[in-house]
Amino acid sequence: MLDEPDKKIIRKVEKRKLKRYNLSQTAKILNVPRQTLYYWIKKGWVKPWRDYRRYPVFTVFDIDKIIKWRNTIKLSREPYVSRDV
Repeated sequence: MLDEPDKKIIRKVEKRKLKRYNLSQTAKILNVPRQTLYYWIKKGWVKPWRDYRRYPVFTVFDIDKIIKWRNTIKLSREPYVSRDV
């Protein structure tokens, strides 16, 4: 059984191994213009990691969060239809 500090070290190592996507790649995956991602970052709606040059970098988990966030916005914009007929 691993001690708690050992688990933290393993998580950090696994985190480094995650595939990273730059802004253009992420925009292509999400099917949105690059400028839209810049706008979301500027507004604080999306918080990407930054690389050593301070460029935004996204992981699979970040992209998954963005997809879920967009889906909740789409659902909240749909008009409510009452089932009382």
